[in-house]
Amino acid sequence: MSKGIATMILILCLLVLVTAEDDEFPRGNCDEEGFWSIESIMQCQLVSDFRIAVAYFSIPLELVYFIISCTNIPFKWVMAQFIAFIVLCGMTHLLNGWTYAPHTLQMMLAYLFFKILTTLVSQLHCNYSHNFDTSSSSVKGKKALLEEESLGA
Repeated sequence: MSKGIATMILILCLLVLVTAEDDEFPRGNCDEEGFWSIESIMQCQLVSDFRIAVAYFSIPLELVYFIISCTNIPFKWVMAQFIAFIVLCGMTHLLNGWTYAPHTLQMMLAYLFFKILTTLVSQLHCNYSHNFDTSSSSVKGKKALLEEESLGA
């Protein structure tokens, strides 16, 4: 199902690119008015970045509520790392929204800092999740072995 959706999105993106390259659209004239103008495209990107940031900031709220309301969640650190990763991704989109207009060096340094921090947290989460998956599968295997032994005895 998801492969079909991804394929359709890819086809639609390619169609948009093909129509944008068509002869009816001016080439090299950034001052043109209309949907395919540089200003219009930049505004769409700006709105998209801010809306993505809002979505990224709302997801951790639900996860924090889930962690607080459920007391029997094992490996809360995995969830905490995932929440940090999502918040940092949202922060990079939020800061990226301010880089479409003229901006200061401090803004670019903040953007760079959050991108580096996002990279570090995502890599740590990836490494920890891999170890978590390996250890949880070995725990499941040991549990199944113990259950077989107890049933056989």
